[in-house]
Amino acid sequence: MFLPESPRWLYSRGRREEAVKILAKYHSKTGDINSPMIQLEIQEIEERISLDGADKRWWDFRALFK
Repeated sequence: MFLPESPRWLYSRGRREEAVKILAKYHSKTGDINSPMIQLEIQEIEERISLDGADKRWWDFRALFK
């Protein structure tokens, strides 16, 4: 209730700007959304979602059984 959503969850729901702001707030000393570290994290999130398909099938539990 008082905790922000996960940046990965936000990104997978099409709320990219909110995800970037949360990453910048907690992972950057200056809060700069254009920081190379923040951009790298966003790129990793994008790659992971495209590999897992986490944004497409929320009910797919195959990853649990691998």
